[in-house]
Amino acid sequence: MKITQSYKSFYIIGLLVSCLSYNSQNQLRLLSANGAVFKVYLNDKPYNKTPQAEVLVESIKKDTIQFKIEFETGNKYAATVFLLNKGQSTFHTEFNYNLDVVNNKLKLRFMGSYPIQTLPNPLVPKLQTSVPSKTQVAVKQASVEPSKVLNCKDSLDSQKMEDIIQLLKKEQDDGNRQIVLKNNLMNNCFSIHQVRQQAEAFTHDREKLKALLNLYQNSLNKAGFYTLSTCLTEEVYKSQLFDFIKKQESGLK
Repeated sequence: MKITQSYKSFYIIGLLVSCLSYNSQNQLRLLSANGAVFKVYLNDKPYNKTPQAEVLVESIKKDTIQFKIEFETGNKYAATVFLLNKGQSTFHTEFNYNLDVVNNKLKLRFMGSYPIQTLPNPLVPKLQTSVPSKTQVAVKQASVEPSKVLNCKDSLDSQKMEDIIQLLKKEQDDGNRQIVLKNNLMNNCFSIHQVRQQAEAFTHDREKLKALLNLYQNSLNKAGFYTLSTCLTEEVYKSQLFDFIKKQESGLK
């Protein structure tokens, strides 16, 4: 009996350690300042097999990460990043760094840190059992009604647009706001002002950019989409928006 209890104790302790280890994992997002693609090497092994302009290193369990960056030119640069919040250890946090090469030296610029956003599970919302509000009914109709004009000739009417904005603002984090936004893309078209309203409902530049890219095909004025760069603060995200628009205009996907 004592042996069995000991095994149970070890099992519970092991489970607790495993949970704490999982929750303490951080992430490091590296973004190229000029769009140049690169590989990240951890322990001299490539983390991303294909060079990218943005790389997310996940499941980091230590406060310090050492890595190497290799650009397509073949040049490699060593770097060390401390994953700390005001000098203190932090958990379940994403750190964003902008990287560039100046005078043949790798320069890393801290762009911010954010709580890692976990999407709800399941993604499909629960069946609604309560009586829906007028706002919910209006948005449901705006999202689900079959549309015959998805070549975008008419923008969403102002009342339904306001309902969508209110739903976006009610969400507590950008991850859930992305779900609300995507749910309203199926049959709706938006003016440039309406696209801007939705993008500005997000908190972080990275999520604002995602929203803009998702809204592009539903925009009535794609020629004026460049003006939406003013929604963004960081130059790296503005550059990514411009690159995306150019590819769309040239027929690339």
